[in-house]
Amino acid sequence: MSINKGKRLATSRRTDLDVSIMRGLLILAILPLLIHQAIANQDDICRDGECYPRIFVPTREFQVIKEGQEIPGGTIIHAHL
Repeated sequence: MSINKGKRLATSRRTDLDVSIMRGLLILAILPLLIHQAIANQDDICRDGECYPRIFVPTREFQVIKEGQEIPGGTIIHAHL
């Protein structure tokens, strides 16, 4: 009977170790993403409760360029004068 208790204890310890290892790997996997997001947020402009990237990201559709945004070279600009 004491042999079975010993096996259960060993299995329990292994499971705890596996969980700890998985938690560590998860943290290591997520950490670079969090660091990247924190760095990227420094390049955002926030005005009137709205945040947008400092560098304008052109798309196939026309969009409003917001105050303070930098426009990359080669961007087609349509202005109503």
